[in-house]
Amino acid sequence: MTVIINIIRKHYPIFIFLVFYLVLSFLFYKDFGITADEDTEYISTRLLKQMLFDNASRDYLYSKGWNYNPLEAPYSRAHLLIHILINTKNYYEWNHLINLILGSAAFILIYLFIYKALKSKFAAISAVLLLFLTPRFTGDLPGNPKDIPFAIMYTLSLFAIYYFGTTKNKPIIEYLSLAVLIGITQSTRILGLTLLIIYAVFNLKMGLKDSLTLDNIKKSLMKTTYSTIFVGIGSIIVMVGFLPSLWESPVRNFIRLIAVSSTFDLWNHEILFMGSMLDKYNHPIIYLPIWFLITTPLHTLIPLILSVIYVKRFIKIPIYFLLLISVLINFTVYFSINPIIYNGIRHFLFLVPIFIMLAVIFLNDLYSTNNRKLFITVVSIFTIYLLFTLIRMIHLHPFEYIYFNELTGGLKNTYDAYETDYWGASYKEGTQWVIDHRKEFPKVLKVYPCNVSNSVWYFGKGSFEMVNESRDADLILCDYERTKQRDMKLNILGEIKRENAPLLYIGTLTK
Repeated sequence: MTVIINIIRKHYPIFIFLVFYLVLSFLFYKDFGITADEDTEYISTRLLKQMLFDNASRDYLYSKGWNYNPLEAPYSRAHLLIHILINTKNYYEWNHLINLILGSAAFILIYLFIYKALKSKFAAISAVLLLFLTPRFTGDLPGNPKDIPFAIMYTLSLFAIYYFGTTKNKPIIEYLSLAVLIGITQSTRILGLTLLIIYAVFNLKMGLKDSLTLDNIKKSLMKTTYSTIFVGIGSIIVMVGFLPSLWESPVRNFIRLIAVSSTFDLWNHEILFMGSMLDKYNHPIIYLPIWFLITTPLHTLIPLILSVIYVKRFIKIPIYFLLLISVLINFTVYFSINPIIYNGIRHFLFLVPIFIMLAVIFLNDLYSTNNRKLFITVVSIFTIYLLFTLIRMIHLHPFEYIYFNELTGGLKNTYDAYETDYWGASYKEGTQWVIDHRKEFPKVLKVYPCNVSNSVWYFGKGSFEMVNESRDADLILCDYERTKQRDMKLNILGEIKRENAPLLYIGTLTK
């Protein structure tokens, strides 16, 4: 008990934050709508449970379709078994609460990472606050059961690479620990394979940090080669264990997995980018950099850019080197493959904690200088901006993930040029609008939703009938992007808006 009390006293900032975060989670978890992919994720996980614990047959699993069959899934959903086992009645609100609670791991990790490297509670809690006040990350916590777990596992794996690279341990403990963590990360998303490259580069860097003699170079190369091979083979074994689609014909399905993950053949829609609807195969290579530029809050973007500009000042710091090569390697993979990505930064959400830690390294260095006036001025400006960002998040709630930074003029200046409510969470508010105005419509009301129909059904609570064709509907719920894609002409009766930008229309077809 004394040990626990001492830990709490020593690291009281993160414990205070976690209490604050969990209180907010319990207060607001019911606010969030069902996102477009949630239904698929939880149905597939229930099938995974049946396969693992109820001996569901292979034929039965394949009869459910490729998008639900765990034997065909391109990534592991094992982490969602927690939801299925706890939330036996499948309340979506409970799923969101579980996601929020588990999402606290992201804040704990970034705190531990920075504290381990910089030995500063101030720097560590600053990283936590910057992550919390990054709407694109925080906004995905309740309803994104795919990219957030990957981001957490990726950060944990990086932390383990840093820990073992800067601390003396028995090699077998290092290799087994990294094999398990990296293997689980790879099973969650194939992009986790970049961790092996990062591990090799960082391992070599740490081996050469004290001496560049020929003998030490040879020794470090041999050690890095052996350790990377050991961790690589171990991680692949763990990955196969967590990914049922690799249980049959692992080599062939592994190649297929890489192909599917880069081309996203299973997804076939247009992408709204820079004001134009683009075919998914014709999106420009600048897609990802532009999205990061326009959605990263300035409290992170500015110090991040400065940390790169002053790279010579920081490159010898192990954590900086590790984080920088993580960014460079992932962007090298992105520019080399030019994969099909959509929904803004969603597929690369795991880079957000890395960006924040790089920004904090620069801010911590600024604090370490003797120019206190400059530091106080910078902190004052940042504090005001953080409060401004918090106010914007409150206004965007519960759709924080649609945030655009001030370089674009905010959401009101970008909604017609870039994807906004790609998750379709606004259909919950649209459904509530229908319920609130129910008396204004026929006794038998037919409603057609353009997307996330399960959300409209779930929150509609049987107050209207749902139809599969817009022409059969008395009322249509359609998000801005799909209204534009389908060139749908509506008599608009109601709108769901944030920052004066339309997210969802409620209306009838024009005659």
